Amino acid sequence: MSSIFNKKFTKILNMKEVSAEELKKILASNLKFLMLEKNLNITQLSKQIKIPRTTINAWLNCKILMKVDYLYKLSLFFDVPTDFFFNIL
Repeated sequence: MSSIFNKKFTKILNMKEVSAEELKKILASNLKFLMLEKNLNITQLSKQIKIPRTTINAWLNCKILMKVDYLYKLSLFFDVPTDFFFNIL
């Protein structure tokens, strides 16, 4: 992962450095939290926001990072600011 990527998210997370793997875990944890709050499973979320179930599953299993447009779509759906996903719960 490039250092530009890490610097961008370091500022958001208010940390010295965050690896891509750590970032995936933070994003997954926050998405799981929101899904529990709304009592949604992967299939239900996929249908409601029109993002493939396999993509959501990959996020939750820390396989891939969210693209910015998906992050924005999730923030609108859950009615949270995009930076919510970068908070350590």
